[in-house]
Amino acid sequence: MMRDSSLKEMLFKHYWKQRCFVQPEVEIYNINGSLGAKKLITDVDVFVLQPSATTLSFERLLGDCKTLKGQSAINRAFWLSGLRGYLKGKGGVVLLDIPNIESDHKLAANAIDVRVMNAKDFAVYDKSINYPEGSEGVNASIQDVFELRNYSKKHPKLTPLTNHLYRDVWKETSFGEIMRHSLAQTRKVSSEFDPNKREHSALICDAAAIFSVGLAECCGTIFHQYLHPTEKALLSDSLKVLIWGGREQYDLASQLRAKLLAVSGKAQPESEDSLELPQWNLLVQLVRHILDNPKAAFYIPWFLRQLSFDLMKGREFSVSLPTEDIVTAKYAMLTFEYFCKACKLPSEFKENVGGILLRLQTDLALTRDGKVSKPIAPTRVLRSEDVVSNPVGGEVRSQPELGV
Repeated sequence: MMRDSSLKEMLFKHYWKQRCFVQPEVEIYNINGSLGAKKLITDVDVFVLQPSATTLSFERLLGDCKTLKGQSAINRAFWLSGLRGYLKGKGGVVLLDIPNIESDHKLAANAIDVRVMNAKDFAVYDKSINYPEGSEGVNASIQDVFELRNYSKKHPKLTPLTNHLYRDVWKETSFGEIMRHSLAQTRKVSSEFDPNKREHSALICDAAAIFSVGLAECCGTIFHQYLHPTEKALLSDSLKVLIWGGREQYDLASQLRAKLLAVSGKAQPESEDSLELPQWNLLVQLVRHILDNPKAAFYIPWFLRQLSFDLMKGREFSVSLPTEDIVTAKYAMLTFEYFCKACKLPSEFKENVGGILLRLQTDLALTRDGKVSKPIAPTRVLRSEDVVSNPVGGEVRSQPELGV
């Protein structure tokens, strides 16, 4: 009998191979509930964020895995479809450890955007979608996520952050909440991180990955609204409004803050807009960079989480990438640098992890130019400013300056 964990691992690797951002064991509760304590409703075995190049957003997919006897394929599909509607998901997969599934059940499930399969069928499906070798050799595992999530058991002061990253954030209803809360929770425990501990680098890298989920969707929305805004003031104002959930929410938050400051006797400087996220000018510049290639931003979460796994295992980036990924590598580096500065983390994190991402860009750039096909000699590493401003040998147009 195959255990649930084996089915979940198959599903995790299947989507990871496609460079989706995958989160196992997501608890579902009503964040707007009337009870003081959060009441668990159910859970999702595998929660998938699949990049959509057409909508510039993440499509939410759900995975359900069951090994119990007597499971009805179509009943599980109906259950998953209901949960998908509650979470505004796109579709899902039900994996069952049963010998055969009625073909009519498969047809009915497909009509509601749910695929039902047993393990044997899924192996064929996996090799067809991840053609030709399938996802069995993927260098990432559900256990890697669990290892990050459980690190707070060794370091209890990090528990508020791990609870946010691996439980609460998946109930956020907007990209603004993901961005604001990921920064806020990391800033609260920034003094607990030690650059000499690789587990800390891995956890920060994964926190930046989750922050970048919101960042990518924010950039996708801005792109649909303005394409490439050239005025810094326009981009800055739009960002603030979108991150706070619209003009009405932004004005309400501003009024509440002003009242709180008045009650506490603290005056707000006229030149200071505290509803800006930390390191606001740096964030505006980061968003403007990403708007040149917004599709690439949707692979930053996968990119940084893969690096997080590798840091935890004591290895550098372990996945072979096509040279086109140099833009994603650049965006990942800029995002990580912003995240470290905004969260007031020790500069060593930015230097160490940023150095890995810089070397990766160097490797991709030189391979693309046909100058290097083997591991790169240390003396050929490019300067940071070379890669950031012109990562592919002049084939990407220069970044216009904002605020002029």
